[in-house]
Amino acid sequence: MTSLDAAIAGSQRSDKARARDVYRHPKGTLLFFELDPTLTVLEIAPGGGWYTDILAPYLHNAGQLYEAQYLSASADLAAEDSATDAAYRRKLADAPAIYGKVVVGTLHAGRFTGFDAHDRFDRVLTFRNIHNWIKDGQIDANLRAFYGALKHGRRTRRRGASRAARDDRAANDRFGLRD
Repeated sequence: MTSLDAAIAGSQRSDKARARDVYRHPKGTLLFFELDPTLTVLEIAPGGGWYTDILAPYLHNAGQLYEAQYLSASADLAAEDSATDAAYRRKLADAPAIYGKVVVGTLHAGRFTGFDAHDRFDRVLTFRNIHNWIKDGQIDANLRAFYGALKHGRRTRRRGASRAARDDRAANDRFGLRD
């Protein structure tokens, strides 16, 4: 089994990606989400695969990694993303020993394609994407889809929410965030 430290230090990660560790803190971030190598994890909108490069080897032996590329409701943004998505898929195909078990699908308007997402995942992760879904008008649909993708009993956890956010009953009810 690959340790998280070994996955972070692995040769599959570029020097440019490693240089961002000081800002993104991958080990602390993934430990915050209580990741372990036996989980089934869905990463939303992986972009070029910065976290995929860590998650794929970490989950390879005992867990499972699914990736959902985001398809924007905006035709202009979707066209921009298609080149990134193609490069990402090539990256995965070019290194089957590392990425061969990664399942790739899509997310569009709160619906997953390419795999059955219902009640399947121990964790649903996304990094730096919420603002795009707000701008796209898809935040509600996407968050509902993420909630439905989590295994029963593994529903969302709030960490570090402000008192105002915790007390916002309407928002909590809207996204099923009751403790």
